[in-house]
Amino acid sequence: MHMKNKHGITKWIVFSIFPAFIALSDIAFHEAELSAGPFIGKTLLYAVLLLILLFLSDQLYSFLMKPEPCRRWHSFFTFSRKNIFRLSVVIFAVYAMFLYVYRPGTCGADTTNQIWDLVTGMEPLPFDWWPWQEKVSALMNDHHPVVTTLIFTFFYRLGLAAGNPNYGLFLYGLCQISCLAILFSYIVCRMDRFGIPKLFALFSLIFFCSPVVAYFSISMIKDSLFSIVFVLFYLEYTEIIRRTLKKETLSRSALPLLLLFSVGIALMNKKGMYIALISDLALLPLFPGCRAKIRVLCCALAPVFVITVLMGRILFPLFEIYPGGKQEALGFTLQQTAGLLLENPNAFSEEDKALFFRIVDIPPEELEIRFYPDRVDGVKCHFNFFASDEDLAAYRKMWFSQVLRHPISMLKISLTVNGGYFAPLKTANVFYYADYEENLGAFQQPESGKPLWEAVTYRFDNAEHKPVLSLFFTDAFVLFWFPIATSYLLLKRCKKASLICMVPLAANIVFLVLGPVCWTRYGLCQIFTFPIWASLPLERSGAE
Repeated sequence: MHMKNKHGITKWIVFSIFPAFIALSDIAFHEAELSAGPFIGKTLLYAVLLLILLFLSDQLYSFLMKPEPCRRWHSFFTFSRKNIFRLSVVIFAVYAMFLYVYRPGTCGADTTNQIWDLVTGMEPLPFDWWPWQEKVSALMNDHHPVVTTLIFTFFYRLGLAAGNPNYGLFLYGLCQISCLAILFSYIVCRMDRFGIPKLFALFSLIFFCSPVVAYFSISMIKDSLFSIVFVLFYLEYTEIIRRTLKKETLSRSALPLLLLFSVGIALMNKKGMYIALISDLALLPLFPGCRAKIRVLCCALAPVFVITVLMGRILFPLFEIYPGGKQEALGFTLQQTAGLLLENPNAFSEEDKALFFRIVDIPPEELEIRFYPDRVDGVKCHFNFFASDEDLAAYRKMWFSQVLRHPISMLKISLTVNGGYFAPLKTANVFYYADYEENLGAFQQPESGKPLWEAVTYRFDNAEHKPVLSLFFTDAFVLFWFPIATSYLLLKRCKKASLICMVPLAANIVFLVLGPVCWTRYGLCQIFTFPIWASLPLERSGAE
C-alpha cells in the first residue's frame, strides 16, 4: 500500500510539473505576458492533453502487443541481409528523389563558413563570421567541430577537382543517403530480433521515408553527421542495457564500440561530449564488478580526454587551429542576463551592470536594439574576447545568484528562445536550398529545376499546416511529448532500469533548452533514433 501511495504521489508530481513547464514554454515562445490566468488555463489544458496522449499511447501499444495474424508482407521485415538490402533500396530511392529535386543538395551558412575558413588557410577571418568580431589567423577555427569541417571541405575539393564544386555537394549527398538507407533499414529489420510487431516495423519504415527525415538526409550540415554517429552510439547503448538487464554476457566488442561511438559523437558535435559523459555514467549501476565499472568509466571519460586534452592541448596548437570561444558555453547565460536586465533593471546593482557590459561589447543604451528574444546570437556575438578570467568568474557568480533570485524569469527568457521544442505548435524547419556562395563558387541549385523545387516545397509547407497532420510535423511531438509517453510506458511495462535507455535523449533535451535558437536540426539525433526508443516498450522479453 505504501508503494502504491508513493507511485501515486510521483505520478501527480509528474502531471503537475510537465504541463506547467509546457504552458510556460508556450507563453514564453509566443512572447505573451506571463500572468496567473492564462498560465493556469494552459497548464490544465496541457495536463488533459498529456493524459490523453498517455492513454492513447497505452491503447496503441496494447493493440500492437496482441498476437499478429501472419501476413505475406511480414516476411519483408524479418532480420536477414536480403531484407536489409531490400529496405535500404526503398529508403535510398525516396531520399534520391529528394536529392534530385533539390540537386545538388542542401546546406546551411555554417557549412559554407566552415569550408571557407579552411580553404583560406591562415587568412585573418572574424571568429564567428560576424564582421565586427575580432579576426583570428588560423588554419581552422573550432567554433564548429574541425572533424566536420575536414569532411565537408574534402567533398568540396573533390568537386573542385572534377571541374565544379557542386559535384562535391552532390557526391556528399549520395554518400550520406546511402549510409542512412543502410542504417535505417538495419534498424527496421533488427526489430524482428526482439519480437517487436511487424506493424510497428512498417510504421518505422514509413517514418524513415517521411519528408522531414528525407530533407535532412540530403543536407550537408554538422547535425546530420552527428546524428548518424549518434544512431550508432544509441544502438550500442541500448544493446548493452538490454543484455545486462537480461543477465546475458556482453560481447567482447560491446564496450570498445561504446567507447568508439562515445568519442565519435563528441568529435561531430561538442554537446556530444557531455551527452556521452552523462549517458555512460548512467550505465555504472548496471555493472556490479569493479573492473566492469572502470571500463564503463573509461567510456564516459574518453570523449572528455580526446576533446579537452588530445585535441585542445596537443593537436590544435600543432596544426594552428583556433579553439572554440567561451561565448558558446556562456551564450544562454548572456541571453538570460540581458533579458532580465531589460525586463527588470532594478534587479542588478551598478557594479553588476558594469561587469556585464565588460563581458559583452555593447553600449548599454543599445542593448534593447541588439537583443533578440528568439535567438541568443544578438548578445552572444558581441562577446568580448579580451574579457579577463577574473571578470568571467565574477560574471558566473553574478549570473548564478540571479538564477536563485529570479528562477522563473530566467527560465522564461530561455524558453522564449527554445520553448518551441516543448509547446505543440512550432513546425519543423528543414533545409530547402543551398545558397550560392560567391567566395567558394559553389552551392547553387540550377534554374532548370526551380519549377519542380517550388512544387515540392509548396506541398510540404501545405502539409505542415494541415489540421491533425500538422501534429506529426511539430518538433515537440518527437522531441518532448512522445519521449514522455515512452518513459511512462517503460515504467508501466518494463523494468525501471530500462529507463536508462532514455538518458541520452534527456541529456539532449537539456541542450535544447540551452541552445542558441529553436531549430529542428538540434534535435535531429532524437528524430533519427525515434523508432528505436519508441519501440522499447514493445520488446517481448522472451525474444532473441
